Amino acid sequence: MTTEPPPTARRPVALVAFLLPRIEPGSAAREAETVPLPEPIPLPEGCAGRPFTLSCGRPALSVEAADPAPTDATGDCRDRQPAGAALRRAAALKALVRQRRLEALAPLGTVLPAAPGTPPPDDLAAFARANAPALAAAFERLCGHAQFQVLVAWDAPRAARRFAAAPELSGLPRRPHRAAREAAVAALARRLGDGIANRLAATATDAIRLPDTEGGLANLVLLVDDTERVALEATLEEIDALWKEGLRIRLVGPSPALSFARAQLETVGPDDLADAARRLGADPGLPVAPAAIAGLRRRALAATGGPDAPLPAEIDRAATLLAACARLERAPAAPGEAVLLSLARDGLPMAAGRADLACAIAEVA
Repeated sequence: MTTEPPPTARRPVALVAFLLPRIEPGSAAREAETVPLPEPIPLPEGCAGRPFTLSCGRPALSVEAADPAPTDATGDCRDRQPAGAALRRAAALKALVRQRRLEALAPLGTVLPAAPGTPPPDDLAAFARANAPALAAAFERLCGHAQFQVLVAWDAPRAARRFAAAPELSGLPRRPHRAAREAAVAALARRLGDGIANRLAATATDAIRLPDTEGGLANLVLLVDDTERVALEATLEEIDALWKEGLRIRLVGPSPALSFARAQLETVGPDDLADAARRLGADPGLPVAPAAIAGLRRRALAATGGPDAPLPAEIDRAATLLAACARLERAPAAPGEAVLLSLARDGLPMAAGRADLACAIAEVA
């Protein structure tokens, strides 16, 4: 299950993703999920995999790789480029290689991408114990899902004629001022874009609306269950039928859910762990039972209100740190660090998956 690490003599290794390998129905590993997968995992070129075990007993991999060398693309152009251009080229190459690696991992199982430049944890067993609930929740959320981006744009100059009967345009005089016509078309674009976005979001488990490009109506990233891909395709066909000659629809995906869940790792030292225990009224020199943390948190929240009292967010953070110590069966003030997992996303969720927010595209137009 482990591959040889890539050559990284001068390039640091970064975490690419955590991978929950796919288990084929009827396999021995399917029947006994506490047994690591016997077959080697065909990781992307340049990547290495270190195995660890989730709290449920399923085997997982920490997929790691060094940043690409400048010569990994079209040759070494460092001597012929200004410093700024070389840096931009290197950043673009890193992003491209990272995306290709993540896409190559997708067929192998459930992929939890890492934020760019994230160093991998040294002790994977301790990391898995400390973050057992977060890892389980992340893999459960992403399993059987893929990310798609949908961009819908239109031919704005011709829109006034195509949608002349729309409420925004039907009340204009026969020869409206240019500013009035442009304002009416912009209002129609907002309404039509909202309708398209809601229809697309209704096919997804989660959806994020991104800023529109020039001439754009809707720009979304969708987290789509594998069983809902047919519904997504049908909705795209419905949108396309609205104005085949004037709409441009671009679909990007399927790909790993980079916009919805990126693993970020934080290394926390014993001083901060001990301070978290004190915030909750626990002895930093003694281990805390996992069952006691909820009560400590409730008492700390009930005591807030004074000028020196910690904020609720600080109490929640302290409870998270103390829970990690409890799962590691260590005293907060004991020597050694803890590596904690958090998930980042690109934006706030739309009200995805709610059919009551979406009506037929023809009705919107």
